Amino acid sequence: MYKSLFMKSARILRNEMFRTPLARERTLGLWVDRIGQRLHDSLQPEAFRVLGLYAAIAIERGNGILRTTARGNHKVSAGDTILLFPNEGALYHAQTAWDTRWVVWSGPEASVLGKLSGLEPATPVIRGGAGAVTTAWRRISPLMTSQDFEALLMRKIALLDMIRDLASLHRPLERRPAPPWLAEALTELERRSSTPGSLHALAGRLHVSPAHFRRLFKAHTGTSPKSFQLAQRINKAKELLTAGHPIKNVAATLGFADVFHFMRLFRRMTGQTAGQFSRRLQASSQRLTGQRRI
Repeated sequence: MYKSLFMKSARILRNEMFRTPLARERTLGLWVDRIGQRLHDSLQPEAFRVLGLYAAIAIERGNGILRTTARGNHKVSAGDTILLFPNEGALYHAQTAWDTRWVVWSGPEASVLGKLSGLEPATPVIRGGAGAVTTAWRRISPLMTSQDFEALLMRKIALLDMIRDLASLHRPLERRPAPPWLAEALTELERRSSTPGSLHALAGRLHVSPAHFRRLFKAHTGTSPKSFQLAQRINKAKELLTAGHPIKNVAATLGFADVFHFMRLFRRMTGQTAGQFSRRLQASSQRLTGQRRI
């Protein structure tokens, strides 16, 4: 709805100002493109802009409006952070003069971090996030002109810390103490990795509803109970394969419906087949044996 409403009438400018990172910086996978600040700003742009990069803009004083081509209008005020994304058109301005400070970044890790942290286009405003951006800006500012390895690394660390802090504000549930039953649930899911049972039954034993159990489990662990238990089963499979058990026996021991189902899941979870895993173990063992004989 929002996209069709704004895109038909809006003028959109695409940003073409990018800093070209050096080879070492590209190797790090994530880099600060630029930082900046503007004081007493009352400029009201007439066109949406697609930045082509990621940005966090801290509102340090004043209030205003953020409009996005896909997410509509948002009121923002001192203490808030506006997030911009590579392919999302945005237009923002002060209702009265405001002070802003921003950090712009890019790199192949950027989109992965967005998905892991929950900082994605659906949430273009982080309430109370200005402090995280200001802190990162102050750490990065004296490093922006340096290209030695330490400066590159420190810029990346400051950027990662900022993303972590913004994510914790976006997902406050993760900062709460874990419920008492969570440790018991983790232990039970790990213990039953060889014979996975009903999550409904487990939730019932812990006196919570299945939906509440899944929601809180994912909020505190970052994954679903089912995915957690599957990871434990694959870990157990690695242990058995390392001990020399045949693939077919491992699949049966861990309660998989058939060996082909096990092999598909093993490859999806590890990026290699169970056979490749076993052969690499054997090759490594043979090399070590040869070294000991020498």
